Amino acid sequence: MKHLLLSSGFFLSVAASGQTYFYVDNIGIDPSAPTTADNISIELIGNLSSTGASVAFTSAIMNGGVVTLTVNSVDPGGLAVLVPHTETIPIGQLAAGTYAIVITGVATGDFAPQPEHTFTVIGGVNLPACDSLVMQGLQYAAYTDSIELVVSNPSSVLFDYPNFILYDDNGDTLAVETVNYFGIGQSPQPHSLAIHPAATLPTGPFSGTLELWTGFTTSLACTFAITDDLCPAASCTDAVVSIINTGGAIVVSSFSWTITDSLGNTAATGQLQLGNAQSDTSSICLPPGNYLLSMTQPAPSGGQLFFGMGDGTGAIVQEAFVQGSTNELEFRFYRHCIDAGTAVTPVPPGADLSITLTSGILLVSANNALGLLRIHDAQGRMVQQQRIPGNTGTIDIGHLASGCYSIVQAQGNIRSTRFVKP
Repeated sequence: MKHLLLSSGFFLSVAASGQTYFYVDNIGIDPSAPTTADNISIELIGNLSSTGASVAFTSAIMNGGVVTLTVNSVDPGGLAVLVPHTETIPIGQLAAGTYAIVITGVATGDFAPQPEHTFTVIGGVNLPACDSLVMQGLQYAAYTDSIELVVSNPSSVLFDYPNFILYDDNGDTLAVETVNYFGIGQSPQPHSLAIHPAATLPTGPFSGTLELWTGFTTSLACTFAITDDLCPAASCTDAVVSIINTGGAIVVSSFSWTITDSLGNTAATGQLQLGNAQSDTSSICLPPGNYLLSMTQPAPSGGQLFFGMGDGTGAIVQEAFVQGSTNELEFRFYRHCIDAGTAVTPVPPGADLSITLTSGILLVSANNALGLLRIHDAQGRMVQQQRIPGNTGTIDIGHLASGCYSIVQAQGNIRSTRFVKP
């Protein structure tokens, strides 16, 4: 108890003689290892001289390699005990180099260790965490005029308020993302880059630059050199036909649908059903192209119905379903891959699938590696898939009903083929 009284008396005398109301004991830098891409803050850590003391004014002035902090403190009166306090002063972005900190002002004492009065800003564009980012699926969106990218971030760096910008090898802007996330997390995160109106889009594999910006496009965090093809590699890609009832009544009804291409040829047909579930989908495989989805039902059924096309996570293009009539929806599937010569990857000679069906076992082979193979029924629905690591393999289709099927390669250059199961 006597020690507490002596200490209080000591600080009262110091405050009365030197008018020090804020004692700075340590200096911190946030982030602790700043780079040229960071918004930097300086933390003054210490104690106020009483319960009434406070910091009334702060400012920061840059002059060469010196950061001068002005800190004015006041004490209109209060209980004379030490009150822990941290004053954070934002500095912003700095060029690479070593900086010295000078603390001045009224009623503020600088008692921090001398080594804490300097800090270093690391130069260069990329943060070390840039190498930790896992990026996949950089390609045109299936239905919208955009480029999609999926990113996950196993590091502890948040990359706050991020957005990506894609450039070609001439430095011309191809696509820009609008900020949509607080940060990049560990789970796979989809990013959509709107194609620039004046962009000259690549017609095949191209080289370019992908930039990651943070802070609402105020700080360049990462730069990646890329060589990629924005069109799907496979001759056809999964598409999903959907119908959904959003309310009004429980709908029990079937819905017949047909997809035709720009030449009027039938690309796929099928049937969806609402009943126990108030939504239904059907997966098909389509090459890039212009299509028309037509859908009908036997009789009006009530409800608020919407039909459309999507990617398995939900409809991306859809319209209200008008009951009692044939509903039609035009859509473009990978529109930038239709006429650019990249709609279907050129098929090398001898890349056709060879199939033999014996007692419910499908023997498949080709001159190229097969990889993931998918089997679709006559309505275009995927009914089975299997990965074959080499050029030859077998698929058990004994459980499939009799009928006409097609087998396609998910990723690659091998032509699809059809077969009939007795």
